[in-house]
Amino acid sequence: MSYGLEEYMQTKRYPKIEQDTHTELNNALENLSSENILSRKRGAKRLSWNSRKELGWNCYPVRLWFLNQHNKERLYRCIKSETDIKLQRDLLHTLLFFYERYMSHRFWDDIGPATERKSYQSELLSFLEGFIENRSSDIRAETAYILAMLEDNRAWDILNEVVQKKAGEIGWTVHICETYAGKSMSRLQSEKMIETLRAISKKTKNQSVKKKAERGMQFCEELFAAQK
Repeated sequence: MSYGLEEYMQTKRYPKIEQDTHTELNNALENLSSENILSRKRGAKRLSWNSRKELGWNCYPVRLWFLNQHNKERLYRCIKSETDIKLQRDLLHTLLFFYERYMSHRFWDDIGPATERKSYQSELLSFLEGFIENRSSDIRAETAYILAMLEDNRAWDILNEVVQKKAGEIGWTVHICETYAGKSMSRLQSEKMIETLRAISKKTKNQSVKKKAERGMQFCEELFAAQK
């Protein structure tokens, strides 16, 4: 464990911060189990806010809470059983932010055993299997974004399919490509994405969508250019 974190945990204020954080997150999780959609939205909002907090040692209780096996299993069940598509997608997005900020960020490199990230990654991949064939393009897109972060190249086939049907996904798709494609996208997947983005660029009259498509094309073209 990092010396800075050890020192922080020994301060007088840490126990209260940890207790308050866990109480807030426990209450949010209880709200997710409610039959009332407004309660579930409140719970999802608090979980989302915590998953995006500015990193610092005060975030450590949030990390502990999300990694707790009981909390993980309950949260996964809530996400799986959620009937509101938008809320279900928001909850998946919370998992995306948690992984990106609390697991893969180098801020935590010296925290916990080396196997912790791999274990969480494996569990998350297993959980996401249930969403890959979801009927909702929104859910498949969000699933693909997380898969891309986890270096699972199925992400690119899913996104290529989704973005053809929903040009509104192009912004996040291009962002995810630029951030993670170099870790798992194959040459064939890159070529297919270029074809899709070129078709979108030619068809759309929306200049913002066109620019994003062209940016994505340029990135995918450059991805394997050095290997030719």
